[in-house]
Amino acid sequence: MLDKLNGKPYYITTKMDGTSGIVYCIDGKIGCCSRNKEIKDEEGALYWLPVHKYGLKEKLANLGKNLVLTGEICGPGIQKNKLRMAEIEWFVFDVKDWDSQRYLPYEEAGKICSELGLSLVPLEEQGDNFGYTLEELLEKAKGKYPSGLDKEGIVVRDLAAPKAVSFKVLNNDALLKEKE
Repeated sequence: MLDKLNGKPYYITTKMDGTSGIVYCIDGKIGCCSRNKEIKDEEGALYWLPVHKYGLKEKLANLGKNLVLTGEICGPGIQKNKLRMAEIEWFVFDVKDWDSQRYLPYEEAGKICSELGLSLVPLEEQGDNFGYTLEELLEKAKGKYPSGLDKEGIVVRDLAAPKAVSFKVLNNDALLKEKE
């Protein structure tokens, strides 16, 4: 993966510690999925919380685009809430234009998220010429969330084609503490 990205424009985001959830709007139908199954819109359904909290049924319908948004649902009751959030928050890390079957670059995804009132995963770094070693990335993956707890790590991606090269680098300090 490092060789595939070497010399290319890239970006690095914070790996948010939660659970991955998908919200889609295709031909006017709004739906939610976990990683591998469709979730019914029932009271209290975790994967529907972003839709209800951010008013996405109306906003996505008004946007008039066929989109699939994937993000990390974080907050109370999810993965020990390492971010120490008072309520559920959703951090989008992928926006797919369904009609073109294209994942949007970070800035384009950011514009759509802004229109929808959503947050993207935090950007840690963006550059024109990727050249990190594995050791350097492992060091970069260390750090803390604003809560003061160890962050899960980072996600490194190709700036122009986010799904062409995309990989996680986990924070070894956090992994070691989980084993204790």
